[in-house]
Amino acid sequence: VHIAHATTRLAVEAARAAGMSVGITPHHLLLNRDVGTDARFKVNPPLRADPARRSLAEAFAEGLVSHLESDHAPHTPAEKLKQGIWECQCGMLGVETAMSLMLTEVSRGRLTLSNYVRLSAVNPAKLWRLYPRKGTIRVGSNADIVIVDLDRAGTIDQEKLHSKSRISSWHGREVRGQPVCTLVRGKVVVRDGALRAEPGWGQYVVQTPPQPAPRNIGVGAAPPA
Repeated sequence: VHIAHATTRLAVEAARAAGMSVGITPHHLLLNRDVGTDARFKVNPPLRADPARRSLAEAFAEGLVSHLESDHAPHTPAEKLKQGIWECQCGMLGVETAMSLMLTEVSRGRLTLSNYVRLSAVNPAKLWRLYPRKGTIRVGSNADIVIVDLDRAGTIDQEKLHSKSRISSWHGREVRGQPVCTLVRGKVVVRDGALRAEPGWGQYVVQTPPQPAPRNIGVGAAPPA
């Protein structure tokens, strides 16, 4: 069992105590509900009060979180910007901004680069049985590589995003550390924010399922006599 998008330290601790992997998102790590009722910040699970966010950040810093997740959930302006907050769809953009946000945390000394790689690439590949085809750089792997500039500073601009929705909760946020070149299976697909790949290069990623076998034998109450 994997617990996605945990928002409190209690949830993280409970999941790890039960032997589960648990992931968090940049928005639950970095934002709190003080943003108000702006529809850009409407998301499930919701943003928490700042004390809960700080405790989540502490659990993250202590290494209790096993994964970083983008929770990419784009919606069209018609879906996201309805007049009433209760009619607006839930979800934030995450794919194109998550790396810069977390590299900014690296630049601030709140996260090491090696831990970021482990949380965003190695651990997910292992959990979903894609390792070592994914999640590592070695002979025989897929050469999915992102080259980053840890000193490149900038501002997130939603007009430069490529999702079907460009309504970003991070619009105007300053970052330090950005991807400059992305390779998929050894081929450059994005360079300096510009898409270079041709349609058809992407491939559906298929897991390698485990061999079926009984588990938890002898665990639980004895059957009735």
